[in-house]
Order: sequence, then C-alpha cells, then structure tokens
Amino acid sequence: MKKLIGLYFFSSLFAVNITFQVDMQDEAVYDSVYFVNLTLFSFDSMELIKESNIYTISYDLSAGEAISYRFATDNTFNPGTIEESTRMVEVPEEDLTLDIVCYNSDISCPEDIYFPVALIFIDGSENWDNIWFQGSFDEWESSYAGTVENNIWTLELEVLQGEYEWGAFQALNDEGDQDIWLTPNITNPGFTVDSEGNISGDTTYELVAFPVDFQIIDGTTSLDSIYIKLGSTDFSYPNWDVNNYCDDSDGDHTWLCSIFLQPSALIYWKAFEVNGTDLNYLIDEDNLEFSISEDGIYDAELTTLTIPDVGEWITNSVRFEVDMTEWLDEEGSSGIPIFSVSRNDEVQVRGDWNFWSDGDASNSIMIRQPGTNIFSLPVEISYFSGAQYQYKFFIKHSEESVDTLEARFGAMDSLMNLGNWGWENAPLYGGGNRKFTLSESESIITVREGYYDLPPGGVIPEGTSLSLTYSVDMSSESLFDGDSVRIILKDKWTNYIQDFENTSVADDNLEARFDANCSGNLCTFEIEQQGPFAYYTLYNWEYKNSDGDWVTEGGAYGTYGKYRARYITPNGDFEWVDFSFPQDIFQENTPYAPEAMPVIGCTEINACNYDEAAVIDNGLCAQLDCAGECDGDAIVDGCGECDGDNSTCDTEILGCMDEVACNYDFTANVDDSSCEYALENFDCDGICMATGGNLDDGGYDCNDVCGGTDTSCLSIDKVGLPTEFEISSAYPNPFNPICQFSIANPKFSHVNISIYNLEGKLMSVLYAGHLSPGYHSFNWNAQNLQSGLYFIKVNYDNNNEVMRATLIK
Repeated sequence: MKKLIGLYFFSSLFAVNITFQVDMQDEAVYDSVYFVNLTLFSFDSMELIKESNIYTISYDLSAGEAISYRFATDNTFNPGTIEESTRMVEVPEEDLTLDIVCYNSDISCPEDIYFPVALIFIDGSENWDNIWFQGSFDEWESSYAGTVENNIWTLELEVLQGEYEWGAFQALNDEGDQDIWLTPNITNPGFTVDSEGNISGDTTYELVAFPVDFQIIDGTTSLDSIYIKLGSTDFSYPNWDVNNYCDDSDGDHTWLCSIFLQPSALIYWKAFEVNGTDLNYLIDEDNLEFSISEDGIYDAELTTLTIPDVGEWITNSVRFEVDMTEWLDEEGSSGIPIFSVSRNDEVQVRGDWNFWSDGDASNSIMIRQPGTNIFSLPVEISYFSGAQYQYKFFIKHSEESVDTLEARFGAMDSLMNLGNWGWENAPLYGGGNRKFTLSESESIITVREGYYDLPPGGVIPEGTSLSLTYSVDMSSESLFDGDSVRIILKDKWTNYIQDFENTSVADDNLEARFDANCSGNLCTFEIEQQGPFAYYTLYNWEYKNSDGDWVTEGGAYGTYGKYRARYITPNGDFEWVDFSFPQDIFQENTPYAPEAMPVIGCTEINACNYDEAAVIDNGLCAQLDCAGECDGDAIVDGCGECDGDNSTCDTEILGCMDEVACNYDFTANVDDSSCEYALENFDCDGICMATGGNLDDGGYDCNDVCGGTDTSCLSIDKVGLPTEFEISSAYPNPFNPICQFSIANPKFSHVNISIYNLEGKLMSVLYAGHLSPGYHSFNWNAQNLQSGLYFIKVNYDNNNEVMRATLIK
C-alpha cells in the first residue's frame, strides 16, 4: 500500500485511509495509470487488480480536508493523457473505499455486451470440405471450424459493438492449418455491430463459381503430362501458384481439365508440361485471356490451346556462358561484390531441361574459364527443333558468403527465403525468363549473357553518388484522383545494398515502395543512390483509386510484362552524373518491350575498335599493329619486317641478340655468340649494385665482398633490409590517374614492371632494369589511358607477380 506524506502535517491520530479506484476497460491504448494530486502536482502510479481493468491506490489523509485529483495514463499534464475534468472528495472521519468510476466519467463503466453474429460461407463450387474462419474479432489470432449443411458453412460467435473483418479458408487438417484462402484478400468481407446489436455489412460470402473446361490439343503427340496455371485480379483462388492438372484419359492427345471459376472480367492462363516447360513459350504464344460473365458464360475458343507439330526431335549441345565481371567479390574487382568463388559460391543455369533446380550438377553448375570472368556449362538437350526453351542464371551463396554479405551490408531481408536470393530478373526480358531455340542446322550452339544482363563497365562505381529522377503521366487513368502514387523498385540487389525498406516479395524479388509527388497528372520521384550499383533500374508504378484499392501496372503474367527496365547513361564526357529517366505513361511503354540496353564499347574515335553506337566507354580502346590487326601484338623487327624475326635483312648483321646481355644489339639478325654478361651483384660497368653491405661503401660488406652478408661492422640502423621479395597493393585502388606501390627486394635483381589491359595487351613498361636490395616505390600515371581494369605484372628472377588496379576517370 502506497503512503502519501500528507497534503499537510497531521498527527497519525487523525489519519483516515482513502482508497481510489478507476476502471480502464474502455481505453484502447495505455501503459500505466496514475493518480494525479492537483494540490501537490504529483503523479503516483496505481496498481492493477489482477484479471481486471481496475486500478487502485490508497492514502492516509487528514479528516475534513478536500482533495482535488484526476486520473492519467502518462505522468504529464498533456491533453489526451490526463482526464478532462477534476474530481473532488472530502475526507470523512472513517476509512473509505470510493466507488469504482470509469476513466473520464463520473459513473462506473457499462458492462460489456456481446451480440450474436453468424458468419456464412456459401460454397457455390461444391468443391471444399474443411472450411475454417478467421477475423479481426480476436485480432486474427485463432482459427474457428465452420459447420456445414448443403455446402453452406457457418460460424456462430458473439462480439462487442464495433467494426470487423473476416475471411474463410480451406484447412489442411483438423487443427485448422491454412491451405487455400477463399475469400478476397483485399479487402476481406466486413461488418459493423452497433450499440443495439444491429448488424450491417457483409456477414455472408458466396463463392459463386462455374465449371470452365480447358482443352490442350497436343499436335506433337508426345507430351506426357500437362497442367495449367491461371490467375485474375477479381478472385484469389485458384491463383498462379496452383497447378491444375489435365487428363488425357481417351489417349487421343487432347488434354482436358475442368475448373470451377468465379465470374471475372479478365482471366489469364497458360499450359505447362510436367517438367515445367512453358508450352505457350514453346509455340511463341503469350498468355491466353478470357472472361466469365455473371451467368457463367465464356468463350470456349479462348480456353483452348493447340500445340502444333513444332519440328523434328533433335539434339543440340548447348553451351551456356555468363559474364560475372561486375558481380565478383575479389581483389581488383570494382563492381557489385556479391559473388565469390573463394567462398564456394556457385553460379548456375536453371531451366526447363533441369526442372529449374540444381539437382544434377552436370546440368546446372557453371565452371569459370581460366583467365576470364566467364562461367560456362555445356548441356546436351533433346527437344523439338522449333521449341523455345526458358532459363535463368542463379547464384547459390554459401553460408560463408551470406555471413560476409550481412556483415558488409546488413541482414538479408527476412521477407524472402535465403535460397531465393540468387535468382536473376533480366532487364532485357522485362524481368521474365530468358529464351533460346534449338538449331536444326548446327549441333552446337552458344548462349552467352551477363548475369542480370550486366556487361563489364555497367556499374556506377563505389564513391559515386547519383540523384535519380523518375516520372509518370497518369492522365490515361480515369480512376486516378490526383493523389497516392507510389513507385515500386524491384531490383533486389540495389534495394539491399542501398538499404531501402522492402515491403513485399514478388517473383523471388524484393519490392521497395516510395511515395511520388504529384502535380496534376504528372508524378515524380527522386532518390539518391551510392555506388556501387547497376546502371539499369527495374520498377513499376501504382496508385490508389477512388475505391481505395491500389492499382499496379505490369504484373507477373497479365496483359503487361513484369517490370519496367530503364538505364542510366553518362554525360557527353562519359561521366556518371545525376540522371532523369524518360517519362513513363501509366500502363504504356510496357515492360515486356523494355528500353534498349545502352551499348558499352570504345568511344575513342581514333581507335581501331571505335564503336560509334557506344554511349559508355569500356576502357578497352585499341590501336592497329604493324600487320593491320586491331589490338594485335605484331611489331617491326630490326630488319624493318612486320612481325619478323630479324632474319630478312639484305645483309647479315652479326651481334649479340640476348636482351639481358650487356652488349645486346637490337639491329642484329644473326647471333654471333658474343654476348657478355655482368657478374652477379655488378652492373655492366663493373660497379657493385648490391646494398646488402655497407651502404656508404658502394654495396660492399665488412669483408669488402660486393653483396656480402657480413654486417658486423655496420650500425644497426643500416641492417633493415627485406628478407624476401614482396609487392605491396596498388593504392589508391580504384585510382585517377595515379596510383603507387612498393617493392621489397632482398637482393640485386633484374626487374621488369609492365602494364596490361583486360584483354592482355601490353600498354606500357613502367620499369626494366637492375634493382638493388632495399625498398623501392613506383608511381604509375595512367593519364593517357581509358577507364577500366588493368594488370600490373612484375617479373623478377624468372618469377611473376600480378596485381589488379582499376582506373576510373
């Protein structure tokens, strides 16, 4: 029991115990309840009586005094957290427990009155046998089994006055585990109960459904099993995730399936073979569409698909290749670092022939080609010559990679299963599946793409910040009321690395939604992104119509494609700068016809591989060699012969032809065995080049031996020489246009330092000659080279070291 140290000083002989009580049953949200003493301006926490909504507090007070007080839900005087009116009590001569009052009222709270409600689900399809109910009457926490009579399922319950939503579903078992939701998901049926128990709204939902017959005519006479997928924005079941299997019981290669469907203005469907092959794609047919009237009438021609004879049965060796340059997480890479061979990540190809899985490694796992960033896999495929196959590339991350990515970028969003992160959504295919056709004329075909269609040079680099602006014209939408437009960014890796808040998952891809700003029918959205991120963007628009429903353009399998795909392009100087995408028109410029990919290539007009269509430079511009080959390695020899060996001169030129000899003669075309070489640790002039001894004595040690090891006569500060050959990493990396590195050389050595481009062409020789023991720094100025990835090769004592450096201008 709490004690108040009186309003004034009173003798305990005159103390009277007063208990205050308040009922909080009608207050929806509060954490604590306080007694507010308006004389002392103090707040005292009240105690809850167990298993009730009543709070209480007691004080010892002085008889005859008048007390002013209120109750509050916070220890402040803020309106809304303290009662509106002041209460008064005069302390009597004897102990007193005041009557319970309702918060913000002078009387007790009314008793809770529950009213009976019956929820009814009428199964017009006569297809369901275990219907259960859920609703907001218990915050959707529990499921309740319905009772059935003549396909009418009923749940009787009692609820308080209020507004409610509910739904019904087919359960998997007697415990009420949900299988198929059968009432609309947005919005569920709703009803209201007033203070008199009168009910308005929808307490009955009738699943009006009609049998629809689908027919797939197999002109190939070879399909083993067929199912169809269908969907509609008007009903929730069956949806695209449900496989509806058809039957060829007569053996005439005409597959039939009958499905109960609700009336709808638009239903889209397509057929699949049992292995997952999309039969519509097989014959280059889009989704088939039809409607069902309120009377169940539909056009049977629109529910029939004929698969014609699609050619001879042939076998091709298909070589799949994917370029992973911009996705590698390894030294020298400057793209989006999510894939690592050293961490045992795999890149796979998955498609119709391997059931879209990696169950057989020989049909899915791709192998890196030596010295490249290309991963490949040959697969032998037998099918119809005119058939179209579908496929996607997939990254299978190891646990180590998941840990690395989460340490670097944060937790991988729990909305999506970790096993689905690796699926790509190719911009060139509107986020859909890739396609190829087998060849009758060639037994071997090659299919080469980039993961996410991302070519080398297509990444806005780390350290670059861009402001991106999107816009859409909504004037074509009659239901648009000038407000509530959102953009849905759909590239999972951009959303993840940029730390956008994801709101949903669709087609194994995270979706981040952002509000647009509208002025009339033009709505815009601007966002800043930090490199690295891809130069493409995948997105859709949506708006809230006058009925309060969100209308989204595109869609997985409807009239329009999945996503919009657009590209960021640099300015005229090939620099990444703030960018505005072309204006969209809602539901036009459909994503299945995405924006053309900007060409990445050599933009230097004087280069032999100049590409006039290129809008992004790839840093790989080249020159003609003496043989007229672009980026060739042929050079003129000492006789003036292109790519010669100094053997075609009119007269013999005798001399030493060894480049490392002291008397090397580059004009000689006949070696006369006259080559002379410097002694170890000496140059060709006989000068000691070693620094292992006394640095002040030309490299001689304490015994006057050039390069000797006796340093007993040296002070300790002259002994600190490297013990092994080492090369530091280039810094900074990426760089513009100068980077530096150092070499620790333990002995007198001949060293060559050369620069090569990504294609292996020699760009320059940074150093060639003798190098004394010690530490040496080198600067590389790449002012005259294009942006791109380069290799610094260091050769010493017949050993090679190679490191990577990325030039970004």
